Amino acid sequence: MKKIILLLCIVLLGIACESEPYSVESELYTCLMNSLSQEEKEKIAAIMTEYEQYLIDEGTLASSSAESYWNVYKAFAKNPVLGSQNNFNLEKKISFLNDKNPEELQGLMDCHYKIFETEEYKQSRTYQVKKAMESLEIKDRINPKMIANKVIEHMTPKDFEVAYNRFNTLLFIARYTITIK
Repeated sequence: MKKIILLLCIVLLGIACESEPYSVESELYTCLMNSLSQEEKEKIAAIMTEYEQYLIDEGTLASSSAESYWNVYKAFAKNPVLGSQNNFNLEKKISFLNDKNPEELQGLMDCHYKIFETEEYKQSRTYQVKKAMESLEIKDRINPKMIANKVIEHMTPKDFEVAYNRFNTLLFIARYTITIK
């Protein structure tokens, strides 16, 4: 599970080339979806929709708007510990992804690595976010405030209209809020 979340977070939320907005994110999201069976796709979609509604009901997200997703990062940048506790336990609900065989996971990683090698990716703002994260001092412990500040530095509210960025934001919230098991 941590491998999947780590892989998704490596490419944390960026913007694709200006000539074709969000094509990098679209390709990355397609890699993820293509690595899932139809049943898994439906299950993930239902869980993420349910989680989004949970976050709205709890006040972490004001709504399902792109602006609301953007505001999550602004909130984390001000206070890296959000006030609400997370009783949803997203990690547990998507743990069925841990049952994937190594070949299926390798296919997802190979798909992402092919994108990472493209010139389009290397000129994208997604790559800029990755490089910004890599530029942090080794002595610095990466925390949600640092991540939020890098996202704010390289993204705009409009970027959260993209499914890939919204998906990663939900994973980010799940990773950095207190989960009551």
